[in-house]
Amino acid sequence: MSTARAVVLFFVMVAGVLLPVQGGVEAADLVFDKDPGAFYTGQTQGLSGLDSIRALVDAAYYQRWQGYVPSDDASTRVIYGDDDRREPYDITDPQLLKLVQAAVVVVSTSEISDNGNGTFNLSTSAWTTQGGLPLCAGEPFAGQAQIGFCSGFLVGEDIIVTAGHCVDASDCGSVAFIFGFQQIDAVTGPQTTISADNVYFCDGIINQQLAGDNDHSVVRLDRAVVGRTPIPVRRSGLVDNGDSLVVVGHGIVLPMKVAG
Repeated sequence: MSTARAVVLFFVMVAGVLLPVQGGVEAADLVFDKDPGAFYTGQTQGLSGLDSIRALVDAAYYQRWQGYVPSDDASTRVIYGDDDRREPYDITDPQLLKLVQAAVVVVSTSEISDNGNGTFNLSTSAWTTQGGLPLCAGEPFAGQAQIGFCSGFLVGEDIIVTAGHCVDASDCGSVAFIFGFQQIDAVTGPQTTISADNVYFCDGIINQQLAGDNDHSVVRLDRAVVGRTPIPVRRSGLVDNGDSLVVVGHGIVLPMKVAG
């Protein structure tokens, strides 16, 4: 893929791509830690804790942009055509690597623990189900580690951008942002004991909107990020037809993926 004019998009949701969707459910059936007014396009009965937060993010995405539609409607798929997601260890293009190093996974503070020695432990789980349903046979990346509920990226020395339906002011004290959550090689998953230089916390919301065409949250971190370079943000103009696009982030909160 040519990256001369590549425009980067980041995964900011955890929708169940390439998975069966088994109809809508009533709001009364949902077990969400947050607002139960949204619906989730999968089985939700019995979900609680982090699973319910991930379901809520899925629900916000589907309700906000797509509404409930049958899963065989190709226009609603997150991935269509060839599934060309790649692991960062396969990436050699220096321009893409600049984007990779700026991506974060947004996690709950309950998923991490401070070891008191400059490191944190990550509490991950293997991806075997989505929305309470088992994965399809042959699902790509099945069994890889999951953590968190959204993606984001570094745009200033202490500023993260993510989706408005992922983080708002009420979430600030309960979220963290993890850099470098990615496969080490084809058989080795992400490190689960990581340097504190890869872990940051919310110090405030600079701007957050979830209305009309706006779905963004600009977050001030608790300190400047060490050893990583913010990526530039387009401030005017539109993406032209035919421009190359690349997606970088933690779709389904798996280890980071890159896709043309």
